Amino acid sequence: MPTSFYLKFPKKEKSPIYIVVTMRGIRYRRTTDIRIEPERWNANTQSVRELKGYSPAKPLNTRLKELYNAAEALCDKLMGEVGMPTADEFWAMLFRSLDGETRKQPTTFVEYFAEYVERRGRKAPENTMKQYRTTLRLLRGFEARHRTSLRFSDITLRFYQKFQQDMESDGYSENYFGSIIKCIKVAYREAREVDRLHDLHETERRGFSAANVAAKTIYLSVEELQRIADVKISRDTIVATYPERAELSKSNMRRMIVGLDLARKKFLLGAFTALRVSDFNRLSDIHIQDKFFRITTAKTGAAVVIPIHPVIRKLIENGFDISTPIAEQRINEHIKEVARIAGITQKVEGTKLVDHRAVVGYWDKCDLVTTHTARRSAATNMYKAGIPTISIMKITGHTTEKSFMKYIKISAEENAELMAKSAFFAG
Repeated sequence: MPTSFYLKFPKKEKSPIYIVVTMRGIRYRRTTDIRIEPERWNANTQSVRELKGYSPAKPLNTRLKELYNAAEALCDKLMGEVGMPTADEFWAMLFRSLDGETRKQPTTFVEYFAEYVERRGRKAPENTMKQYRTTLRLLRGFEARHRTSLRFSDITLRFYQKFQQDMESDGYSENYFGSIIKCIKVAYREAREVDRLHDLHETERRGFSAANVAAKTIYLSVEELQRIADVKISRDTIVATYPERAELSKSNMRRMIVGLDLARKKFLLGAFTALRVSDFNRLSDIHIQDKFFRITTAKTGAAVVIPIHPVIRKLIENGFDISTPIAEQRINEHIKEVARIAGITQKVEGTKLVDHRAVVGYWDKCDLVTTHTARRSAATNMYKAGIPTISIMKITGHTTEKSFMKYIKISAEENAELMAKSAFFAG
């Protein structure tokens, strides 16, 4: 069989699928632009496993089939030719027959980055692509600011330092800069290793780093979550906490009550399931089966089953429609106010974004609460309750216990209390 597919990195979390075409002893190899988890790949059939709950499998296999048919047809056509095409010529002919047009080779790094974002956007999660589109916008802004056109040879430590200065002066945090650099490094490496557009290794030099500052994050205890579950969002409780809002009209106050209460309930969904906001914010009745939530996660495509906590069961029985829409930004805005109304105001050390900068200091705890706090709180409270780590990881999606233990928030005192309850310390 002259055409075959394989995983380039079968032992990593995700790997690109490569296509190899062999003709007259010459091998043409390149990425298919498809990346999957190795456990989803069937090496025998050279296809993506079409498992229940993994909807991307069918369209991905359709694309592989299209590539296979186009490669086989091209080989049949070229067998009657005298000469053999170069690798660039071969793939240009294949994609012309497949997509109806010849791919123009990008001449600058930013042109390539734009092409990379477009082709990766067909498969990658939306949250991932937001980061890459932001990176593209910042790179174009850099070119405009410095009146330059970034070639591959321009992506050096000198560029890194100037880009860092620009982002710092624009108020971006060091962590955010690190996330942008990570996107640049990925595309730069793919341009070299996959598309063979350069043979440089500048982004691997010491100092060209995507290092970030470890944020000091918080979690809410079960008791604090119960306070949020029990708090009544009304005009009286809002005005008691925010006296200036007493002047709001009845209609505006009514809208505020509805918004705060919905954010409260949505946050609790995350805090008692450990799901990402992209998942708990799209839960609906269809995901409820008996005493469990059953949902396929958006980021990993994993099918998870989670018991419905009594707090959530009570909300549903009292009429909460879990499918009621609300934007993540609104939850992040409102949940801080809800937590303040619930009295979660003790000073704690944490990292807070101030004008796009991550500032470590002591803040009212309510001001540090975000949608991600819900997920971290669920994982931490499950761990403290003695639920096996492997069971929690099936929900959170962590692939190693080491990464999971970095994620949960537990103090030395809390860890000692857990140890004291063990059979060893009980004697």
